[in-house]
Amino acid sequence: MHPTKVIPKLDVSSVGIISTQVEDSPYKLFIGGLPHEMQEDQVKNTLTRFGRLKSFHLVKERNDKNSKGFAFCEFMNEDSTLSCIKGLNNISMGHRTLKVKRTGTHGYGHGDQDNSRLVKCFDFVERMILLQVKSKRVRMKPPG
Repeated sequence: MHPTKVIPKLDVSSVGIISTQVEDSPYKLFIGGLPHEMQEDQVKNTLTRFGRLKSFHLVKERNDKNSKGFAFCEFMNEDSTLSCIKGLNNISMGHRTLKVKRTGTHGYGHGDQDNSRLVKCFDFVERMILLQVKSKRVRMKPPG
């Protein structure tokens, strides 16, 4: 058996690339109430006023690629995270009101119970999509 090489994880954010995979962290935010007509670049530009984004994902409808009105993002630091929450939470944008919260997943304890359920549901849907790509016959039970 040949020794395997460990490939180091590249921190793409250090070279200015914003990842589309938003990992669970203390800086992960849920942004809800986005106008459906807002484009990805418009949402990103709004968020980057508060600091450097490490990752961002605008959730879209599967068939028509329109926004579902919510997104997840992760900032590089706590100050940017707090600034975004204070600056955008409960403001009116178009005909909707933004809700910006920490996701509160994995024991960070900053989110509320309803938001935590939403994140679990979103993670479940994401896993289902990935599994369906691999095999049409895989079935999973929803989280408890």
